[in-house]
Amino acid sequence: MPNNLSSEPASRGRVCILDDDPAVAGIWADFLGEEGFTCTILYPSATTLSELRGGLYPMDLMITDYSMPHVSGADVSRALKSLYPAPAVIIVSGYDSTQLADRGVADLVLQKPVTLAQMLLEVSRLIP
Repeated sequence: MPNNLSSEPASRGRVCILDDDPAVAGIWADFLGEEGFTCTILYPSATTLSELRGGLYPMDLMITDYSMPHVSGADVSRALKSLYPAPAVIIVSGYDSTQLADRGVADLVLQKPVTLAQMLLEVSRLIP
């Protein structure tokens, strides 16, 4: 189930965060929310891709883990890029993921660990 952290529109943009670790998703959402972004937390499930294809979550940017149960970050990025040309996608991975960026799967692939400052810089760069 999504967790909308703010019902008020943010001045800086709408960010969806998809991660199978609630603590990680919460940290990103809390921090980016404090910086003026409206964040929605999603957890991977068997219905994640169909929910994204259905346009249930308006967004300017998706931050997704690469390796999760039920769905990969690469699959999420491909689904968003085919259905919503506008949202940028950041994949966060603990694996060597340079090939993902080279094939255009995501706008940016960040290698774990990612600092809060680094995430804010990249999110701010990708949301005009």
